[in-house]
Amino acid sequence: MRAWNYSLILAQIERQEEAGCVLLQPASFALFVTALSAMDCRRQWRDAGEELSAEVWDELEGYITQAYRDLTIREDCAGTTMKYCQLAHIEEKNTNGGSAVVGSQTRPLNTIEYDPDGLISSLTTSNFKVSEAGTYLVTIQSSTWNTGATVLLFYDAEDYSYLAQSEASEGYGNVLVGIFDLVEDNWYQLLVDCATANAGDGLGHALNKGLHERYATVRLEKIG
Repeated sequence: MRAWNYSLILAQIERQEEAGCVLLQPASFALFVTALSAMDCRRQWRDAGEELSAEVWDELEGYITQAYRDLTIREDCAGTTMKYCQLAHIEEKNTNGGSAVVGSQTRPLNTIEYDPDGLISSLTTSNFKVSEAGTYLVTIQSSTWNTGATVLLFYDAEDYSYLAQSEASEGYGNVLVGIFDLVEDNWYQLLVDCATANAGDGLGHALNKGLHERYATVRLEKIG
């Protein structure tokens, strides 16, 4: 007869207290339920080699009961999942996507490409608002042309502060990734700071009529 170690189980429970929501494969579910049926017997437990006291068994039995409940009763895990959306600046072929001015230029995020969770509450020609305050993983990509060194800037237009900036790049694109605490009522912007003129001015990559040019993409992932 196998004896389970109460002290070891207790230490594992304390260490994994913040494990969050876990989805089990069907085989795992069947094995865990079967194992629980064998563990629900006081004689098969030992605490430092000794039989369990009534107080210890009451505590352990509560853990076993909770384990049955976790496995057999479906809970709403929405609070631990990610919500995400994607904005973009898209123009028709050879449309001037930016002012021919040296310095910071706003990327007009004019398209909501994906937002099943309704994270974007407002979108104007230069700003956007999120519908839920919280911690977000923000991934930004912006295309450039004839700009010299270019830096991407993620800007809080309400607090007049730069949340982050990318490394300078002299290529045809740049990327900025960061984790930010976004506020529900604040406007946010994507700016491109370039050394020379024409940031995004007619990239010319859409070779056929009717196609579009992508100047920027912003992906927001709300961390549950």
